[in-house]
Amino acid sequence: MRQQLASMLREARHAAGMTIDQVAAHLLCSPAKISRMETGRRPASQRDVRDLCDHYSVDTEKREQMMALAQDGRRRSWWDEYELPRGYSNLIGMEAAASSMRDFKSSTINGLLQTEEYAREVISSYFLPANPALIDQLVAVRMERQRAVLRRDPLPDMQFVLDEAALRRVVGGPVVMEEQLGRLLAITSELPSATIQVLSLRRGAHAAMDTTFTVLDFPPGTPLKPVVHVEDVFGDMKLERQEDVDNARQVFQRAADAALSPGESRELLEEIRAQYEREQPPER
Repeated sequence: MRQQLASMLREARHAAGMTIDQVAAHLLCSPAKISRMETGRRPASQRDVRDLCDHYSVDTEKREQMMALAQDGRRRSWWDEYELPRGYSNLIGMEAAASSMRDFKSSTINGLLQTEEYAREVISSYFLPANPALIDQLVAVRMERQRAVLRRDPLPDMQFVLDEAALRRVVGGPVVMEEQLGRLLAITSELPSATIQVLSLRRGAHAAMDTTFTVLDFPPGTPLKPVVHVEDVFGDMKLERQEDVDNARQVFQRAADAALSPGESRELLEEIRAQYEREQPPER
């Protein structure tokens, strides 16, 4: 709700041809307050929305929708219970509302598809020295994030393209990887709206080789517009310009076209999983 309202407030200001500084000066508040409401970092109160709608001359129908979103936005979402980076919180909120996701990962498996042990190994690698309490919290968030998306009704349409390197990287050892590959195979069988393709290492150079990103689309009639979420160890970015979204779609499609078909990908997943199974130490 907060992200929907933030998008509508930003759109209304642009339609009115005003800058953040101009709006802040008129409402006698700081530009930072307007910026935080437009990015979803700060929940906009109904009074804030009323004043902004008056200033932007928003029509009655859209005003009522924004006022309702402001009221709903005061309710805390499950992820508000955690102190998360803003970019990550935004991603969770967008995933909760998305009708479709197109995701490419070059070196790790998408967080929505990770087993708990794989997620723990990946998250633990961020911290030196280790912070067990924070690691536990972030793993719990990742597992709850999976439940929130993969148990939705209806499920979003999801297409994942994984570079084979992400499957060959031994995260946590053969046991962890065998379970992780099993998880990917189970998803391809149990979730008809989820497609997994592997981009073979034999394919060589490809369009998405130097990046990792997700294109999210939202149901028709909602105020949210398509967005690209770019994930990086130094922080997350949200790209909303139409030219950026179009470019990301093209890059993703080129990667998907270069990848193995879903059936061929499943065969490779089974092959790599069997390799990890053979590499496991014998039981004592």
